[in-house]
Amino acid sequence: PAQSAKATTFMGLSIQINERVIPALKCVEAALVAGKLDDYKPGALSGLRLKNSYRGSEISNHVYGIAIDIDPNQNTCCSCVAPWPDHPLCKKKVSSVYERMKMPRSWVVTFERYGFYWLGHDTLQDTMHFEFLGDPDKILDPS
Repeated sequence: PAQSAKATTFMGLSIQINERVIPALKCVEAALVAGKLDDYKPGALSGLRLKNSYRGSEISNHVYGIAIDIDPNQNTCCSCVAPWPDHPLCKKKVSSVYERMKMPRSWVVTFERYGFYWLGHDTLQDTMHFEFLGDPDKILDPS
């Protein structure tokens, strides 16, 4: 997996991900910038991980460089391993998973438009996490 990784930027931040995912990420960025839907600007990103970070026998898609975490300290994963379940937003009673994150809902919609799956929809409610599950051959480079 590391041999397929390449450094790029997203919203001004550096990230290392699978090179085949970069065009989709660039499409997301271009759509977010063009849409000017909100003032949200991420402060931290996590992409490729050389060591599996998932509990149990599952393998995290970060190992393959196809997963991205955005602002892990502000976009919660209330059903993940510590320290996330102790986050104040996880203790709060909410009517929607979108209330457990700082990232706007419009970002989720935009990522999904370009082939990413948001783990906020999952039982983990991992609101920081997107996985590219689309077909990279169908993404056109926006540059």
